[in-house]
Amino acid sequence: MNIILLLFFLLLFGISYILGKFDILSPWFMLCAMFLLCYAVVLLNTYNWDVQYSYKTIIYILISVLAWGEGSLIAKMFPVSKKFKIKYIRFRPLFNQYPVFIIAPISCILAFVYCGNMFALVGWKGNMTSTLRAIYDATVSGASPGFIANQFFAIVEVFAYLSIFYMLKFSVKVRRLIIYCIPIIAYSICILFSTDRNTLLRLFIYSISIYILLFQKKYSRNINFKILAKILPVTACCVLVFFFVGKAKNYQSNFGTAISIYSGSGLYGFNLFVNKFENSDLLHGFSSFYTILGVLQKMGMHIKDLTPFRFDSFIGYISTNGYYFSTNVYTALKRYLEDFGVTGILVIPLMVGFFYERFYCILRRKKSDLVEIYYAMLIYPIVYFPITEQLFTRMHLGSVYEICWMYILYHIFINQQESLEVR
Repeated sequence: MNIILLLFFLLLFGISYILGKFDILSPWFMLCAMFLLCYAVVLLNTYNWDVQYSYKTIIYILISVLAWGEGSLIAKMFPVSKKFKIKYIRFRPLFNQYPVFIIAPISCILAFVYCGNMFALVGWKGNMTSTLRAIYDATVSGASPGFIANQFFAIVEVFAYLSIFYMLKFSVKVRRLIIYCIPIIAYSICILFSTDRNTLLRLFIYSISIYILLFQKKYSRNINFKILAKILPVTACCVLVFFFVGKAKNYQSNFGTAISIYSGSGLYGFNLFVNKFENSDLLHGFSSFYTILGVLQKMGMHIKDLTPFRFDSFIGYISTNGYYFSTNVYTALKRYLEDFGVTGILVIPLMVGFFYERFYCILRRKKSDLVEIYYAMLIYPIVYFPITEQLFTRMHLGSVYEICWMYILYHIFINQQESLEVR
């Protein structure tokens, strides 16, 4: 069974690469590549996890990945309309020559205020590890530093993203790299105090994505060994940082176990979930769309308590060799399945695949820096798909604020000649 699934992922990897015209940022190819990578991690843990996939799990995964590919193919069948135009309006931003000299100090101030507010949630617990763990427990329980502090975090995040874009876009000289890294460092400190490692991974995924997009625009859509040689060391460093941030929150797992569980347990967790799933108790959207429903609830709509749907519950498993396995990640498919059954894992990936491919087609046709930035910001749900659901989960007001701040601050500090107007 394991060999069948491996061959399936390898086949789809090759097909998606060819249909995507050898573009590694093609949405369906990225999805297939991530499934293959995560499954490789599962196979490395075959002995400890006692890996045995059911036929039902394989069929569900097959349906969802093929449905995504079908959505991509449908999106490609319709060319981007010529009526969809970007109108260029020449104007001079407030700060466009050396934006970092404005961005850097603002980032430091806002980061200081945000971290101070996060610290105030729990106070000092004797050491940094205990303090960060207390912050994590508090935020999981629903505690928040407040609306203003959260907006400061969003602004620092956008400044970090813009700094990365600016450095890569305009080939910043070495002597100025330090000051351009200040917003990124400020944001990294905010991430540490937020105790949300997913935010760190989003930063990394965005950085790699924007680098590849700019490289492709300047040279070719085909990626050579030169760019891969630059990406792999950065990837390794990010994985190490991700692990040590977890250690800062007092996680006890060693490096191999931590990385395996985070990247590979989604697929095997989904297998465990499928074996226990009863199709008669569907949630009808409360699992997949609980954040959207939460926004509607805040707007006054009467909706039942959504707290049980915020996090997936843990599922434990003891292998035949006595190894205990516990996880609360089940791929994105788990939420779609428990909401709508087989229909969910067929229809939702198809629609998501269509959305991403359509977005990518617009990006390739319009060549707009802002569109590229937004696409790079939206890639992480694809990367996370074999791990957990992140597209609909992130559809909350915080994401709306991030999008708005990016639009505003991009035009203030970066853009030199264009304002997007769709007509």
